[in-house]
Amino acid sequence: MRLQLFNAALLVALASPAQAGTHVVPPAHEFATGGATFLGPLSNAPRTYQLVIHENQLTAVVGKTLNGITFRLLTSATAAYPVSDIIFDDYTISIGPSVDPASRTSVFAANFTGTPVQVRTGPLTIPANTFPAEDNEFGYVIDFGDYQYAGGHLAIEIRKSGFSGTSSSVDAISAISGGPLGYGTDFSAAWNSSASATTGTTLSSFSILKLSFAEPATLPISGTIAFSNFIAPLNGKSVQMTLTNAGSTTSVHSDTVTVDADGDYILSVPLGMPAGNYDLYSNTSPFVRRKTSLVLTGGGAAEVNFVLPNGDCDDSGEVDAADIDAVIAGFGLTLGSPGYSLSIDCDGSTEVDAADIDVVISSFGSVDD
Repeated sequence: MRLQLFNAALLVALASPAQAGTHVVPPAHEFATGGATFLGPLSNAPRTYQLVIHENQLTAVVGKTLNGITFRLLTSATAAYPVSDIIFDDYTISIGPSVDPASRTSVFAANFTGTPVQVRTGPLTIPANTFPAEDNEFGYVIDFGDYQYAGGHLAIEIRKSGFSGTSSSVDAISAISGGPLGYGTDFSAAWNSSASATTGTTLSSFSILKLSFAEPATLPISGTIAFSNFIAPLNGKSVQMTLTNAGSTTSVHSDTVTVDADGDYILSVPLGMPAGNYDLYSNTSPFVRRKTSLVLTGGGAAEVNFVLPNGDCDDSGEVDAADIDAVIAGFGLTLGSPGYSLSIDCDGSTEVDAADIDVVISSFGSVDD
């Protein structure tokens, strides 16, 4: 048995991603079983399984780069699992900011408060005997792409195929009896027997898990940029971001970010950036530059949001008569025609028209921060 466990541990070590450490969720159950079982992460049938975790369970990994997840067998297991390699055709993991576990609904997408990041997809092989049958011992680490956790409630969603072989249950906390253990307040879960489900049962046990993490090379500053009076799709839109010390206009870091369809962005700043108070400027044509103040910590900064006024067509730093003149000069131009530019097609409709003049008028007098 000892040789078998050594071989299993060796396989886990060889297969694991580079780690700076690990963190068990819930932390109170690192050495205590959950008292229930759940047939989910290691089921031989398709599943959608969503785990919603309160930020108070994740304080130890704020500012870390999450890169792997694992579970442990039910406490009554008497032999290592699996008896032979098991292969999932697909094991997809998505991670993103979430609602408070107490507010979790049966609609998977509604439990994310921002666009989740797909950190893993495609086939997964779990080698034989890599989940030991020992209390509190976690098994094979399912590695995934880097996810920088900046704080806040978190949802981890697994969508997986089935496999040819025998399932195994994992150690879990029951949705029914888990109240005193934190279910419904510190964590909760939902599941469905389809890998493409949009909704699931809200009486799902929470599988005790262990996250792997590495120290990040950068810190994330994240938030949402709202583009006033702009109707074109946002996904991929570029914005210049400039970070300064609070009250200063001298750049300490600048970069171009792209936003997603919801206007969400992440600006990566060097890991050695001192903690403290900063100002962040956001600028892209034909919008007026805006500044937001933030406090940078060891975990970066989140919810650094902007609302950019529209209509500075000539990038002068002020919406004025010259911008109306610029729109009039290009009146009637459409996407693809010579002289067309998004700087004068203020609303992004692909045509320079009266609506763009209205946009300029609505922001008239606005100046850069």
